[in-house]
Amino acid sequence: MTAGLTLLPLYAPITPVHRKRTDNKAPQLWPRRHLHPQTISKTHRRTPTIPPATTQVNRRQDLIHVTDGMMPSDRYQAEKVAVSDPVTPFSVSLTLGGSVRESTMQTFSDVLSAAGTRPLDTAPTTAKKNYSQRLSEGFALLMANKLRTADPIFRDILPSADGRGQESRSVSGANKKLKKTDVRYSTRDGGLELLASIKTLNFKNSKIDRKSRQLVVGRYTKNMVRNDHELRAEAMEHHERFPYAVLAAIFLIPADSCDDGVQEISSFAHAILTFRPRAGRVYPTDPRELFERFFIGLYDHSGPDAGEIAFYDVTTARPPKRGRPSSLLSLDEMISETVKSFGVRNRRYIEWAEDEKAATPALEATPEELDPEEDESEDEA
Repeated sequence: MTAGLTLLPLYAPITPVHRKRTDNKAPQLWPRRHLHPQTISKTHRRTPTIPPATTQVNRRQDLIHVTDGMMPSDRYQAEKVAVSDPVTPFSVSLTLGGSVRESTMQTFSDVLSAAGTRPLDTAPTTAKKNYSQRLSEGFALLMANKLRTADPIFRDILPSADGRGQESRSVSGANKKLKKTDVRYSTRDGGLELLASIKTLNFKNSKIDRKSRQLVVGRYTKNMVRNDHELRAEAMEHHERFPYAVLAAIFLIPADSCDDGVQEISSFAHAILTFRPRAGRVYPTDPRELFERFFIGLYDHSGPDAGEIAFYDVTTARPPKRGRPSSLLSLDEMISETVKSFGVRNRRYIEWAEDEKAATPALEATPEELDPEEDESEDEA
């Protein structure tokens, strides 16, 4: 025993404590070591509360936006998971400024406005992550609205115009794993047919210099390879289950990423080197880890051109090492190229020599028109 210091035994017994309850049931004993709900042992874990019937009804209504396009067995599995896990939401409406409101996403300026104030490059990671999430959700809604306008076939694409179906889940792979999606078009007969995956890199790298101990801002290169790995896994799992599905990847990055290369390639050129091997899937028999289309979206978040966005196809020949590329696509042209790839894959679009170049290709031909059924009735003698 030392003056002013009390030594406790190394292995002190666990003292149970009584947890107060508001009902008339007897109090339960909880070990002091397992007070946190996530660390409660199986012997002390409480039985989950069954949600009321109204919650189950609302949850099944939300599943309409999720299970649409699934095969019957997959739809049953999704509904089974929804009933057994009433906590995890399957569809979340777009939240802007803390309130849910109807979508008005028609331009990229609307996306920037909905995302809120852009944090600085030196801001905390949490603030930058939340901003990137809002920007990604807003652009997903904008792209879905553009696809609905481009062709009536995409009228049921998710997310819907009111924001429902945000990050809807789709089965993938051989084990029917449910994966969150950004923009998804599915049918009950064919399953997944069109999917757009959106990735963003909105802030420059920031780190503490070892010598000066000052915060130094670098370029737009952090986590770019990690995004490529995530896209690779996503394409493999979706194409494994739906080899005829058309997958498009959209990578958003500020336009000043084209100008940060002084003695080496710019961050934009680095993105092309990273993502070009991930594009170019032309036929359903091509490697599953590839995307049918891959676009890099260059946007301005400040200055006189704030709200402007243009897209670059990573398969375009002779990209610049530094500076902005000369051949860029507008938002409508990017949507047009995506619709064209979908039409070619589903035998609903052919570009004829006599056709004038239109802003959006018309998907008029149907599989029945391209491959009509022959009349098998015998001719009368």
